[in-house]
Amino acid sequence: MWSDLKQILTLSDKVLILCTLAAIAVATLSSWNVTSGLRDELVIEVEGRRMSPLPLREDRQLEVMGLLGVTRISIENREARITESPCANKICVGFGRVSRSGQMAVCLPNRVVIRVSSREVGRDLDAVSR
Repeated sequence: MWSDLKQILTLSDKVLILCTLAAIAVATLSSWNVTSGLRDELVIEVEGRRMSPLPLREDRQLEVMGLLGVTRISIENREARITESPCANKICVGFGRVSRSGQMAVCLPNRVVIRVSSREVGRDLDAVSR
């Protein structure tokens, strides 16, 4: 099978395949950052008031008092999520986990927002327009 493939492929085909594989490797390695998530923080806002940011690297369970009652937040494996809320539809629980800078989960009825932010300057931005 390999000998048949070697006979079918031209030099140009082989160079194209090699360049494609190299581009995939470079793109993968440049997007993979060993320190990613180590400096990310969880910002919690309740009724518009921002609480002190919490590091995502420390697992913990939190309870915050919102307009309707207690919202429970879980931080595990550098991911945060709303696990329980007193709101009627529980949409905020369905948001799932937030782990990357800029991601958020919101409970509008209870006025609780959890958002991942980065301490690195400019890392929260995904585009700049002039």
